[in-house]
Amino acid sequence: KEARGYNELEELFELQVSKYPETGDTRTELRLLKTVWDVKALVLGTHDSWNQQLWNDIKTDDLEDVNKNLLKNLRKMANDNPVVKGWVVYRSIEDAIKNMSVVLPLINSLHSPAMRDRHWKNLARICGVKSIDPNDPKFTFEDTVDLKVHEHAEDVEEIVETANKELKIERKLRDIEMLWKDMTLDYAPHNGTETFLIRPSEEVIEGLESHQLELQSMIGMGKFVDFFKDRVLNWQSTLGSVEDVIKVWSNVSRSWAALESIFLASADIRSQLPEDTKRFEGLDSEFKELMKDAVNDPNVISVCSVEGRQELLANMMAKLDQCQKSLNEYLDQKKKIFPRFYFVSNVALLDMLANGTNPPKIMKYLGDCYDSLDELVFVTDEHGVQNNKLAIEMVAKDKERLMLSEPFALEGEVERYLNNLTEAMRHTLKVKMLDGYNSAANWEMDKPRHLWLFDFPAQTVVTCSQIYWTEESETSLEDLSGGQEDAVKRYLQVCENRLQELIKLVLGSLSRGDRVKTITIITLDVHGRDVVQRLIDEKVEGLEAFLWQQQLRFYWMNGGNAMDTEIRICDFKTKYFYEWIGNTGRLVITPLTDRCYVTLTMGLRLFLGGAPAGPAGTGKK
Repeated sequence: KEARGYNELEELFELQVSKYPETGDTRTELRLLKTVWDVKALVLGTHDSWNQQLWNDIKTDDLEDVNKNLLKNLRKMANDNPVVKGWVVYRSIEDAIKNMSVVLPLINSLHSPAMRDRHWKNLARICGVKSIDPNDPKFTFEDTVDLKVHEHAEDVEEIVETANKELKIERKLRDIEMLWKDMTLDYAPHNGTETFLIRPSEEVIEGLESHQLELQSMIGMGKFVDFFKDRVLNWQSTLGSVEDVIKVWSNVSRSWAALESIFLASADIRSQLPEDTKRFEGLDSEFKELMKDAVNDPNVISVCSVEGRQELLANMMAKLDQCQKSLNEYLDQKKKIFPRFYFVSNVALLDMLANGTNPPKIMKYLGDCYDSLDELVFVTDEHGVQNNKLAIEMVAKDKERLMLSEPFALEGEVERYLNNLTEAMRHTLKVKMLDGYNSAANWEMDKPRHLWLFDFPAQTVVTCSQIYWTEESETSLEDLSGGQEDAVKRYLQVCENRLQELIKLVLGSLSRGDRVKTITIITLDVHGRDVVQRLIDEKVEGLEAFLWQQQLRFYWMNGGNAMDTEIRICDFKTKYFYEWIGNTGRLVITPLTDRCYVTLTMGLRLFLGGAPAGPAGTGKK
């Protein structure tokens, strides 16, 4: 108004009219200032309108959206009118909105279901108030803002984080407690009796492993587990104890089940180990009483946490170990008498010892003690009654049968008569070998070899053939040394003729056993013929030539009643063991086989071992 008045006077007195630009700028700034103050009123009014919202009704997501829009509009106005950024009122509005943008996420975090009274007490201590009760129906948004939580944002976030971590621990502990509350221990009847043995399910075993790992992880969570530390340690101790009890209980059950039939049903063991039998009988009654009580309490935690149960089971295990040790020592004595017992399991050996007086019951284990012996045939009288203690024939695993040289009595201790059976088997083979060797002398005059081989077991035929091949080869070499230049060549023709007869035989109709026997002889004959051919090709002139000395040679040593066969190669000698091998086939003998013979026999001569390796069919056998 003053400027207009001055301008009117200037016009009246015809003076130059003055301009007052400050008035326009001031008017613009005043209007802008009015707008900023209106925005401040809007912001404060909006924030004040939230104050009466009750704690449980606060929807922080909606409030954050409103607050973000307020800040967005404020900054748009500042961008359009940069001058306002320097005004105190603008900065106060911006600070109010920013503070609220900090407060709202904190309020949202404090709404976490993990928050407990202890966490609110910590928050009250941090905010400097006596207490905070979010469950108070009068607790509002304004009360939260008054706490000035935005000034303690890091502490509040730490409290909420702790609450969330503790909630996870609490839930996991609750799951563990609920699971083990209903977890049961399974039982199974022992061999159809009224005695039950524990049989922990996979669920129990896996639960113990996984939950103990989880509890260990909780312990490693530092301050977050402090509130639950006692519960965690208690469950860790409980599950550890349950695992130990189940482990020793399972071991006791297995040992008891294995030893029960031995100490309570085997008269031989009871008489040989009276003290251990008495010890086991006392332990047996304790164990059965324990299981009788246990089956009435199916819960795993309850049944494994009975006072003194772990100590009782440990004591039982010690007694069972003592019984097992005595039993092993007893079995070792039997094994020393009859070393072939080392080839059978302790369970099988105990069965053999328990049924030693009833030989037919131990026949199923003979195959474990002998390479080829499968069973014995017992004497049967004219009325068809079988004498279970007098054997007359051996049956191999390949079903080849061999009559014993004389009936064999299976009487006395099983380990003793099995030793005698071994000697009877060897004597029978020696007698057969003697008969075979003597009758083989008539190959060229009486019965040719391709017919002779049907009269004897496969082992006798193979060994006698190798003995005669050695003798005939050496005879031909001696004749060569004596001046008969064609001696070895004549023997080569003999080998060829015999081989051809066998080939004709195998092309005809033969039983399975005779066919295997014939093919085995053909395999050896082919190798023998090839060796004789090499002797000719390399012009070997005597027995001392290495080409002959490196061959595996068999010699019949009929000195006195020995009836031994000696095996030689290079400077190695050994006796033939007369272990019955039945009618087994032979792999083709290759040059590598000959190398293996030399290398392994030299190793034996030097008291070393050997481990032939390579693909099947390359001559390892």
